[in-house]
Amino acid sequence: GPRDHALVVASDIAVYPDGPARPTGGAGAVGLLLCRGGGAVLEGGQRGTYSCHAWDFFKPLPSYGYPVVDGQGSLSCYLHALLHSTRDLRHKGVSLSGLTSACLHAPYSALVSKGLACLLTDITAEAEAEAEQCVADRASLRAACATHQDTITRLTQHSLPTREIGNCYTASVLMGLASALSHTQTHTEAETETQAEAETSPRHLVFSYGSGLCASACVV
Repeated sequence: GPRDHALVVASDIAVYPDGPARPTGGAGAVGLLLCRGGGAVLEGGQRGTYSCHAWDFFKPLPSYGYPVVDGQGSLSCYLHALLHSTRDLRHKGVSLSGLTSACLHAPYSALVSKGLACLLTDITAEAEAEAEQCVADRASLRAACATHQDTITRLTQHSLPTREIGNCYTASVLMGLASALSHTQTHTEAETETQAEAETSPRHLVFSYGSGLCASACVV
């Protein structure tokens, strides 16, 4: 019935003051219908979460209208949040192998690539310290990006809309998910798919992040 449905609309004011960050701002909104038996469900009914107190991005003056951003600090917070929330998800029994795509909160496309490089290092490395080193050291992060470039490209091949539109803040990750679902449907309907691909259900990693900070990860 109607009470089993909920409408979620994600939108935001994504504007920076004059400077290098302004071109990354975008404009967009996403509407999402939540209902029983929906087409996209949380794998295992699980999500991984992480939160901590951080001053990486905030709007202290309502009259000013623009955020105050610690650029390098915000990068570190984002990468740590991705690692910790996906570790929590994996500890709850959700595998991150065999993913079809990765839909990450996308302030800008290079950050998504860096995040996936850290995550893939965390999944494949023998010790968590290797992924932590990617967060702490730029050279290690660049090396990880180079090592995992092919996988990063495959996992983000759906992300043209978010790259073209820019950072929509709250709507960003849902826009990425909508694009991934659409891309997967188009690919599935293509005549070039293999039998193995046809028999494998698509799996999309979703990572939502908000400065301050709080993050959540799931597979749908």
